[in-house]
Amino acid sequence: LEMSSSEMWYYIAGFFDGEGSCHITYCGNGRKGSPKIYPALRVSLDQKDPRILRKIRKWLGYGKFTGTLRKSKTHNGVYYKLRFACAQARRFLNKLLNYSQCPRRLKQIKKVLTIDKRKVTPKNAI
Repeated sequence: LEMSSSEMWYYIAGFFDGEGSCHITYCGNGRKGSPKIYPALRVSLDQKDPRILRKIRKWLGYGKFTGTLRKSKTHNGVYYKLRFACAQARRFLNKLLNYSQCPRRLKQIKKVLTIDKRKVTPKNAI
């Protein structure tokens, strides 16, 4: 992908609009001294072909790349994910606010960032 930084972010925003998701999940590990349940912001990009996800990860310099075997009526085979959690997810979504062209997605991004801002405190931030 040979693009300017701005072009790349528009590309990633469009890709996220079609293949991405973001949400707040509640995690817990129950270890002594750790909060039992805490909110965590999560973002993922899903794709059957891993090449574009690897290129996006390399360009960003962060994210976790995984592959999962799925068997269902509509999706058989390996599915790949590029995932971001907590601080990386915040960074990613805040950047997308400047580039996403999809009103429904912008609304969703703003909503999860607002919830994340209210729920995450210095004690439970990751």
